[in-house]
Amino acid sequence: MNILLISPPMWTDRVPSLGINSIAHSLMDNGHNVSIFDFNVKIPHHLTKLWYNGSLPFWASIDQYESIIFPQIKDYLNLEIDNIIKIIKEKDIKCVGISILCTTMFSATFIIQRIRHLDVKIMIGGREVSRNNSRDNDLLMGIIDAAVINEGEVSVPKLIKEWECGNEDFVIPGVNHVVNGVIRKTPPELIKDLSVLPIIDFRGQDLSYYKTKQDAVSLQMSRGCYGNCHFCSETGDYRHRKAESIFEEMKRISELHDINKFVCVDSVLFPKHREMKKLMKLIIESGKTFLFEGNCRIVPRLNVEDLLEMKKAGCYSLTFGVESGSQKVLDLMNKKTKVEWAENNLKNCKIVGIETAVNILVGFPGEDEKEFQETIDFLLKNKDNISRVNVGYGLTITKDTELYRNPQKFNIISKIGRDWETGDGKNTKEVRIERVLRLKEVLESAGLEYNPKIETTKLA
Repeated sequence: MNILLISPPMWTDRVPSLGINSIAHSLMDNGHNVSIFDFNVKIPHHLTKLWYNGSLPFWASIDQYESIIFPQIKDYLNLEIDNIIKIIKEKDIKCVGISILCTTMFSATFIIQRIRHLDVKIMIGGREVSRNNSRDNDLLMGIIDAAVINEGEVSVPKLIKEWECGNEDFVIPGVNHVVNGVIRKTPPELIKDLSVLPIIDFRGQDLSYYKTKQDAVSLQMSRGCYGNCHFCSETGDYRHRKAESIFEEMKRISELHDINKFVCVDSVLFPKHREMKKLMKLIIESGKTFLFEGNCRIVPRLNVEDLLEMKKAGCYSLTFGVESGSQKVLDLMNKKTKVEWAENNLKNCKIVGIETAVNILVGFPGEDEKEFQETIDFLLKNKDNISRVNVGYGLTITKDTELYRNPQKFNIISKIGRDWETGDGKNTKEVRIERVLRLKEVLESAGLEYNPKIETTKLA
């Protein structure tokens, strides 16, 4: 079957979508012809200001998207959708798959509305679809033909096979669709053995359109997270790919695209995991020059020897989920980390020459001025061992988190989004915004690099 996969705006314009490419390569490995259309490359110059981290909240809010974002991108969207319609007709596309994230869901809806009249099957997937597990009205009204929940590398090829056979009455784990006017929802199954995942080498794609100028691509070594933080929806089910598979993927990308730099999109790299240590050994013994960066959890025993091995294999930067410099707040978050561990991890990275970024989460319930000041003090104390601080926008409460499931446990009186507050009135959106801005001023004065720097008020 001829299939078109679409990455709507707004997503990164720096590297191709790994999720879409993983689905694409699974389909290609099953004998299908797959094309990918990414709205996030070839962006008109006057719109590039909308493709930065500071604009994310505007893309994810229906009111701000409709009032600020859509009026600016409407012409670009329509022009590119016209191109998609041409591709569908010229390539005889029979199925269109669309990735839906919190920042792409509104533009994705517009795209679907414009192509629905065509004789194609439309399936959707992505984190926003999986998180809400809904889209029931879209299914019943025939706006979409299937919603894929969670990991799709196994379920999507099965879905396409059923459609190729003209079958609509089927049961596939993780696929919601309509049978005889009724939605059939089949719970997804976790891909426990990641060896079934395809080798992603971005074949057939022109990577020169991305802002990295063929400098780097995304790489995934593991899925899930072995932490259980109360603010995060991705907890448990940690699984690691085989070292040989990861190494083969890096080699293929290097040979096909002359790219040797990788951005690991894992929620967390595990330096002491047996497959990670095996991968480091494979890279070092091969004599190949690879570079990679990724996220790392604060751990008590991340020693210089572990980090030296990663450095020799090509690790040049690690981003640590520090979140707070207050032990009280870390305990409330259920981080199961210690402030002194964070200081030690950062110091050891500095010793071996690995750059470090730290994520800071402002405004967790229970953070008062004292705890906020402890975070500032932590950053200033360790500034010589920190390359960059990711400040964010303050705590946003999302579904499938402990904060969302049990708000009363944290004295939260509104459950979701950025506008939540605590019952005592001490933790409000306004308080969190003020602290974020104050933290940026402190970092600026200390000469510490931080993100995001683009103020969202400048987008209109």
